[in-house]
Amino acid sequence: MRLTIKLLRDLTVRSAYKLEPVPKCTIAQQALKALEINPENPVIIDGLTGDVTTRGQLAEQILRVAGWVSQNIEEGDVIGLSLPNITQYMSTALGSIHGGGVVSLFNPIYTQSELEHTVGLVKPKLIFTSALSLDTFKAINCSVEKYVVFGPEIQGTISAKVVFTSDKIAEGVGVGDFNDTTLLPLSSGTTGLPKAVCLSHKNCVTYNVITMHDHFGTLGPGKNCLMLLPKFHAYGFTMSLNSILKGAVYTTLPRLFSSLNP
Repeated sequence: MRLTIKLLRDLTVRSAYKLEPVPKCTIAQQALKALEINPENPVIIDGLTGDVTTRGQLAEQILRVAGWVSQNIEEGDVIGLSLPNITQYMSTALGSIHGGGVVSLFNPIYTQSELEHTVGLVKPKLIFTSALSLDTFKAINCSVEKYVVFGPEIQGTISAKVVFTSDKIAEGVGVGDFNDTTLLPLSSGTTGLPKAVCLSHKNCVTYNVITMHDHFGTLGPGKNCLMLLPKFHAYGFTMSLNSILKGAVYTTLPRLFSSLNP
């Protein structure tokens, strides 16, 4: 029996808001352009120490990370970030992209079996991490060739201080194919093991353009966003990036504390 369905009307749901032109660039280039505005203004506050990173300082960090990364990977290599919410998280991610890498975001408290699975999925050549995750990485057989560690220096690894004091990149790596993957966040694994989500330059840049619309909230200059969301999660990552693009400040904390000393 043949079943014929006739649509009585167009069921396409269309936004009432116009999509602004989407630039063909990376999210790192998008952020660096935004950071040119009011470079003396704060952009990140460390919620534990009160230390402030200005927009100009963040841009410089991105360029220095990109300079080091471009000399230590092949373009298109996967770079893993397995870090808690530190103030250098976004400069590390954006600098890695600007230097030619594809960035994958790891939960820094993955168990050994979870890490074996996720590393096997994305096969990173370089990992930015801390003492929180390093021993778990070292306990598995994986593709990682170099570890950059934040915090006290650890033998056999590269100190993040080396990366953040490297020469700034003269010209970052731009977009070849706008549909190439640039970001590999890992799903939460609610219904099974985590999965790598392939996000292209076009996915990410278009999303950022959309969220610049006033309909997406009042975040902007003079506003401070409390960033409790983990940055390895897409929500925390995009909210941090949105704060940067909109000229706001975000205060980052590694976790929610019941009380903080003033």
